[in-house]
Amino acid sequence: LKLSTFMKMAYTLAELSPDEQTKHGCIIVDQNWRILSGGFNGFPAHFDDQNLPRVREPAEDGEYKGLNKHNFVLHAECNSLHNTRLRPEEGRVIVTGLCCSRCLLAIHQEGIKEVFQSRRMSKMLDETEMLARKAIIKNSDMQIYEIVEGE
Repeated sequence: LKLSTFMKMAYTLAELSPDEQTKHGCIIVDQNWRILSGGFNGFPAHFDDQNLPRVREPAEDGEYKGLNKHNFVLHAECNSLHNTRLRPEEGRVIVTGLCCSRCLLAIHQEGIKEVFQSRRMSKMLDETEMLARKAIIKNSDMQIYEIVEGE
């Protein structure tokens, strides 16, 4: 029941994302399931993002020609880590999609031991990225659990 409640909260946070194509949310809890932080994929805080690209296709013209959302958007997991005021060591992450390798590294670096993630895929998770994820998981002490919607 706790896990499904936190996953619902992560999906609710995801609705706040300005990313038009990939809306992810993340909740960080401590080992006693107390909420430490939450976040969604979006632009950095205090950033003038009014005209920045919000899709993965590169802008065809203007000031941001050739750039896309990946040049500016922080992932939900990293935003959650930045938002926490207490170190989440021994904590848990609940996220609405598979974590990329960079986010897994950041999660590991903070001492988080368990990651509960939805099976939602992202187009950025290509074959190389999936291999990197597998290597990070193998070489860390994190436990990764994939959650099937409705569990």
